[in-house]
Amino acid sequence: MSIVAIILGALQFVAALTLPPEKAEKDQLSRSMVVFFEILGVIVLHILLLGVAGFAVANLVLTFGLFIVLGYRRWLPMAVAAIGVTVLLYLVFRTALGIPLPTGILL
Repeated sequence: MSIVAIILGALQFVAALTLPPEKAEKDQLSRSMVVFFEILGVIVLHILLLGVAGFAVANLVLTFGLFIVLGYRRWLPMAVAAIGVTVLLYLVFRTALGIPLPTGILL
């Protein structure tokens, strides 16, 4: 999941840089760069948390962080989606595929 987010962020960054000047205003380009680096920071935090906090906590932080960076502010739907994504990924990898996920100290 982190790799996909890195690839999508890099593609967004490249797309922002390759737009003709008449289509991309300076403010839009600078905002795209800020969003790119915010997403990159959330992904790095996720990677750092995996070993310490485990998959569940790190994935909740990743999902919430991406929601916030992308501008969502409704906390209840964010919480439901973050928990749902985490549970779904856990079930797919651990139960269906039999792949152990990092447990960390906390979980």
